[in-house]
Amino acid sequence: MNYPFVVLPEEDGYSIQFPDLPGANGFAETLADVGHEAETVAQLWIESMQADGDAIPEPTVNWDPIDRTGISISDLITVARAADELGISERRVRSLATSRDLGTKVGDLIVFSAEEVEAMKERRPGRPKIAVAV
Repeated sequence: MNYPFVVLPEEDGYSIQFPDLPGANGFAETLADVGHEAETVAQLWIESMQADGDAIPEPTVNWDPIDRTGISISDLITVARAADELGISERRVRSLATSRDLGTKVGDLIVFSAEEVEAMKERRPGRPKIAVAV
């Protein structure tokens, strides 16, 4: 059976997750190792379930991670587009994203949600004023 899986870039490699196989997660140091590792993880998970006498779920047909997560690719904002919207340089966008822990790395790109771009808007320096009730 072919189970869909998600590959997420991490700082030191790639994590692998199977939406149809709860708890079936793996890790590969290189992108080239992802396929072999995913196959091994799925096989071990299925063998473990069979040994325990548990049911093996059917793979989801035509699985689309974008539809499952509720995120549309058209909703994602690139560094260049964020820079245009904010009126700042792409370098400044990357700096703000890093300092405020915003964005998601997808391959060599960093993408943002509209809320993350909003969070990058420049703030006034100093402490916020405290409203005092009279």
